[in-house]
Amino acid sequence: MVQKDILGHAPSIKLKMVGNFYYLPLTPLDAGMNIKSNQLTIFIPSLFTPGPKVSQLDSIDIPDLPSLSLILSRGCKTQIKSFRFLERCMDLFGHVSSEFDQKTTDIPFGPILYSLLENNSVTGVKQWIYKLNPVFLYPDMDQLILANDLSHDLKAIEAEEICQAINEYFNESEQDKTWQIVNPCDNQLFLISNKTASILTSPLEYVLGLPINQFLPRGKEANYWNQTLNEIQMLLFTLPFNNARKEKGQTAVNSLWPWGGGIFPLKTTNGSNLAWDRVFTDHSMVEKLAQFDSIQSDSLESFYDYNFSSSENYLLVSNHLLQAFNNNDVYSWFEEIKRLEQQIFTPALQALKDKNLSQINFIVADEQCFSINRRQVKSWWKRKKSFRHFLQ
Repeated sequence: MVQKDILGHAPSIKLKMVGNFYYLPLTPLDAGMNIKSNQLTIFIPSLFTPGPKVSQLDSIDIPDLPSLSLILSRGCKTQIKSFRFLERCMDLFGHVSSEFDQKTTDIPFGPILYSLLENNSVTGVKQWIYKLNPVFLYPDMDQLILANDLSHDLKAIEAEEICQAINEYFNESEQDKTWQIVNPCDNQLFLISNKTASILTSPLEYVLGLPINQFLPRGKEANYWNQTLNEIQMLLFTLPFNNARKEKGQTAVNSLWPWGGGIFPLKTTNGSNLAWDRVFTDHSMVEKLAQFDSIQSDSLESFYDYNFSSSENYLLVSNHLLQAFNNNDVYSWFEEIKRLEQQIFTPALQALKDKNLSQINFIVADEQCFSINRRQVKSWWKRKKSFRHFLQ
């Protein structure tokens, strides 16, 4: 197996930035050395941000997390490239180029999700693909809130009705003729364009429950696509299937949300640019990335008693803390982190002590990674700080 660095990329000898990561030695003794296999990389965003300011929390409210506290206290902290959640996941799987700028470029989830469907028709780099989610918007004062993603509630016949109606309606201008909506499998909708759409979109996951104004398509062709979305909303209102849904007491599909546009990406093979032999996650998009790269994926629950191999590297991704943070639910945040301490942090630290893992790499914030190896675990002279010390 090719030796990797702390975040799963090919090793670098000098201290420099390659791609989107800084390659930093874990300790001065490790400078210039290849990082061994048998590592676990954990990515849990919002680990240091429960919601309210720490000063507003009583000490008794802060749970005792001995395993996590030891990792953070004795591990070596490095700075890495700042990413949001999905962008970080894409980079961990090697699908972010060195030119990628999350402020101006979409993450190409659309073509990745499309390529995983059996009945797709990807023909090459000439197709620009967006994921389309059927959604329900509701008015609140002078803004629209994206309330529900109805993808799993949409029947295949309803998806076909949406595709047919929209493709027939948008067939007049030259720009209209460059794209179409397709339904390659069941309730999965995609927008496929013959030319690059000069817009930046927002992943649906970032918008749910929020006003859509600041998340609408932006960029050179923003006016065209926002007008198109407005017309689609009016068209959906007239479709028979929506009337039938209302009569049955079901939520109507009153808009479509495009996101994740990009040209079909080159498939990255495990063992060349990636280190992961197995991925633990309950996040659907991370599961899709693992599937796309032909990497075994397991649930978070299976991690607790997993038997690690000395020749494999592992990735664990959980966004449950981020969900609680976004919902301003500090109580759920603390309950979740106590569960992670018991089911993830403690067994991971024990595996390191038992020499079943050589190192744990912990991405805990946008720009921070803590790494701890077997030798550092035994650094008794490094005082173990309470978890409260790390909270923001």
